[in-house]
Amino acid sequence: MNWHTSSRRKTPLADSFRLESPGPAGAFGYMTMRLIQIMSGLLTPVIAIITTYIAIQQYRSNRAKLRAELYEKRFKVYKATTEYLSKNKGILSEIQQDWHKFDSAIDESPFLFDAELVEWLMAIRKTGQSSGLATLLFHAKFAKGEEEEAMKKYNESREHNVWLNTQQNLS
Repeated sequence: MNWHTSSRRKTPLADSFRLESPGPAGAFGYMTMRLIQIMSGLLTPVIAIITTYIAIQQYRSNRAKLRAELYEKRFKVYKATTEYLSKNKGILSEIQQDWHKFDSAIDESPFLFDAELVEWLMAIRKTGQSSGLATLLFHAKFAKGEEEEAMKKYNESREHNVWLNTQQNLS
């Protein structure tokens, strides 16, 4: 046994840093093999970083899409509300048509707005219903010749319409 080979300690860590190659490929083959090992070790973190980047981009895209959809739904409610309130003084058939658009538009309002705004929209709905009913009863009572009752319904309808007109300035 040679004195310098026998004193050398054999450990796996020391063997992994040897520059000489045990095989016929020489030092170049060994370095290539080590480079492949290092690159394969880095592959998993690189894939994780790319996957995270893609997930973040999808999250941002989906969030933007949701905001756009919410905007469209909220604008639909806003448009129906302003149309109904602005045409409140018109012909009864047009008012009823706008009221139906308004009524169907605010069905989703509890999911789109805070409680205070939903409460305001429901007050407009209720007052609009009361106004429409009072107007119909006014015409029915007037046609029957019950003028005193007809005037009560007319005044009731007028009070509701005044309130609805003040709401137009708030919207």
